[in-house]
Amino acid sequence: MIRILQLNLNHCETAQDLLCDTISRLRIDVAILCEQYKNLAPPNTWLADADGQAAIWVQGGIPVQESPARVHPYFTWAQIGGIFFFSVYAPPRLSGIEFSALLANITEEARGKRPLVIAGDFNAWSTEWECRVTRLRAPILLDSLALLDAVLLNTGVVPTFNGRQGSSVVDLTFVNESLAPRVLSWTVSGSYTHCDHHAIVFEIEDAGTLTCTQRATAAEGTPVHSMRTVSLPSCPAPRLFQRSRGRQDEEAHGANYASERRLLRAAIKTSKRRCWRQLCDEVDSDIWGRPYKIAMSRL
Repeated sequence: MIRILQLNLNHCETAQDLLCDTISRLRIDVAILCEQYKNLAPPNTWLADADGQAAIWVQGGIPVQESPARVHPYFTWAQIGGIFFFSVYAPPRLSGIEFSALLANITEEARGKRPLVIAGDFNAWSTEWECRVTRLRAPILLDSLALLDAVLLNTGVVPTFNGRQGSSVVDLTFVNESLAPRVLSWTVSGSYTHCDHHAIVFEIEDAGTLTCTQRATAAEGTPVHSMRTVSLPSCPAPRLFQRSRGRQDEEAHGANYASERRLLRAAIKTSKRRCWRQLCDEVDSDIWGRPYKIAMSRL
């Protein structure tokens, strides 16, 4: 199992110093960081972008299996434990064209790399992840990462950023959908960070710990999320959680239930985007076919 922490350090020296203690206390294996105060030298296993805006800090001597041949602006990546981790920071000053170009570079670099985690501060607002408004960057971000079959892990209404001008959710975590069932306990941590961003902590199970049902589903070539969407009503998680109230295992069952609900919401959103893309593609090949009939049925 890999335990991951994600945090924007806001170029704060104290926040980066405090991070060392947080990593030790929470037993973190991989830290996905943005706006670091400084890049760390060996013997630290530290991979950074070209501008000192994004980094990946690997703990405990865990080997890095692969890393970029050359550094890129605003993002970096590393393969750790068989998983490709991307750390991204998209500054607010980037224009729409520059933001699109950054995402194009990321999707090109991530092509063929699976399983995949893309995390960072995108400075993108959307009601889809509990922001008050949706702004231009959000659809650009979602459309770009849809090419990688990415699933958004953010859930709940807890903000990842608290500043003078208010709170928001700008720190986002995406994984490719085949990796999503292995993600456990994604949460916005209450740990003190000494900056205006909160840490995100989650775990990824080893591939060998998937259940028989999950392995069978994957072997059949059906997206795991699609099967979850159909089978979740019969899932025992809600029932086990209700029965465990007041018992010692209530917290464990509650976390499992929350994880199942999160995966269902992610599956629905991913399925909607995929179906919409398929429908748009069908318009070109069959003008009077299913897309036309669906459109006419709404008139």
